[in-house]
Amino acid sequence: MDITSGAIGCQHYTSKTCGLIVGDLFQHVADDIAKRKDILQGFRLKLHVRDTKANNGLAGKLMFDLMENGEPKVAIIGPIKSASLEVTGQIAAAYNVIVLSFIALSSDIRNIELFPTLFKVNQDFSVLNPLRIKLMEYFGWKRAGIIAFDDDVTLPVRHFFSVS
Repeated sequence: MDITSGAIGCQHYTSKTCGLIVGDLFQHVADDIAKRKDILQGFRLKLHVRDTKANNGLAGKLMFDLMENGEPKVAIIGPIKSASLEVTGQIAAAYNVIVLSFIALSSDIRNIELFPTLFKVNQDFSVLNPLRIKLMEYFGWKRAGIIAFDDDVTLPVRHFFSVS
């Protein structure tokens, strides 16, 4: 019996390591699981990997493709970008498929009504906000600054410092 899952990631987002994380790493994991006799006896783990090319719209299209074509998927791993996860996470919920997020950091994906099948293994930046405030209070700081890039990873941090 086959257990089919998908992985959505990007091979063209800032570096090639993104694609290696989703594609190569999880394929190696699936291959290692297949070789073991003590787990998933009688089952074969199949992984279908798609490259979003760091494009949120393409991530949505690829998610529909994964859901509508081939064997039914039990889970989706990724995507890496927060904005792509916001798109694919809502699509997965419509198909009642689990999405495992391991890197995306957006605080927008905490809405359980929009993302009921999303499982995150990392914390978003907003969890650190009370710590930042305590740190500022402890040192008596009235203002703080942060160096950030204009991308979806650092936007939540930039947003925190722009809130009055």
